[in-house]
Amino acid sequence: MTAITANLLTVVLYLYSISVPAGSGAPLVFSVFEMPLLWITCLISATILALKKRRLIFKRPILKWTILLLLFCTPIPLSSLSFVLNYTDTYEGSSGYKPRNGVTIKDEEWFYTVNHKMAIHKFFKLNREDYTSVNDSLFRKDSVWVYLSPQGDTTKLEQYKNGVMVSTINKKVSK
Repeated sequence: MTAITANLLTVVLYLYSISVPAGSGAPLVFSVFEMPLLWITCLISATILALKKRRLIFKRPILKWTILLLLFCTPIPLSSLSFVLNYTDTYEGSSGYKPRNGVTIKDEEWFYTVNHKMAIHKFFKLNREDYTSVNDSLFRKDSVWVYLSPQGDTTKLEQYKNGVMVSTINKKVSK
């Protein structure tokens, strides 16, 4: 029962933390405070229950189920499932904002998960310098986006102006 509660609470808190606006600190609070506190409590209560009922749950016929259920009293299965379901080929490694001359340019660097080399370099534009109180969805695609192969070769260039793609250049990559 403890493991079920801990797993359900972890899922609910995780879904809440990813639904709040960026910059709120909810994901940090979830990963640094809530999740460890929740799982430490679960592990302590599971250990106490296992010690109290050890004559029953560690008997030979049900030992394999006991070990499996104790494993579910840790975040390992849920974390493994989350990793498998959320695996992507690329991840956003960095982004930055550069306000100047009445506009803000945002750049994003995306990297390959396998080798951590840059995959895409993107640029966005906001027609005002104050970007701190603005949702990222108001930024429009801008400038030249560079797509790279896992080996580091340029595979595609896309040029944007005010959110509209102006041109695309596909490059042949030698293997």
